[in-house]
Amino acid sequence: MKIKHKILLRKSLHLSLIIPFGIFLYLSLQTFAYAQEYARWFLIAFVGIFLIYEYLRLDTKIWVPFATLVKPKESETSVDGFNLVLASIVAIHLFSAPIALVAILIAIIGDTFSTIGGIYGTMKVFPKTNNKTTWEGVFLTLLANFFIASSILGFGLLPLILAVSGVVIEIYATRLDDNLAIPLGVGLIGELILLITT
Repeated sequence: MKIKHKILLRKSLHLSLIIPFGIFLYLSLQTFAYAQEYARWFLIAFVGIFLIYEYLRLDTKIWVPFATLVKPKESETSVDGFNLVLASIVAIHLFSAPIALVAILIAIIGDTFSTIGGIYGTMKVFPKTNNKTTWEGVFLTLLANFFIASSILGFGLLPLILAVSGVVIEIYATRLDDNLAIPLGVGLIGELILLITT
């Protein structure tokens, strides 16, 4: 399988994380009895299934779907997506709902646009390093992040700051997993700005 094709398939799995968080959001916004409990138990079940999947892949070495798409560095450790799921759950519980939603979507969608820019872009931001970030990726990610943030928070300075924050974290979090850094970093910045401005 070609490397670019494999990366794009991996990113489609990354994007699919929108589905469980969308279901959680849908359940948590319902007004029927026990809706909040159902939402919470849905997230618990999702994390449990993800954990079992990772256990089967790593410790039993039996065949599991999508195992061939795992990055080489993740072949002996949990996948980065698990960090994203856990960081997103922390964001849901620490930050206000709109800020948490923006932070999670920037981590899922913005990261995908960054990767696409990295694959097809030609102008590297740091030409003399191993950092694969391209200016095309930066532009695409900034556009996607701003669209996400302004769709939820409305047009203004806050969505722009959150969009830029997501890009900056994506570029400079080279050793720290961006799946942890982006949802928590963007969420923290958003909450601090809300605290200062209100």
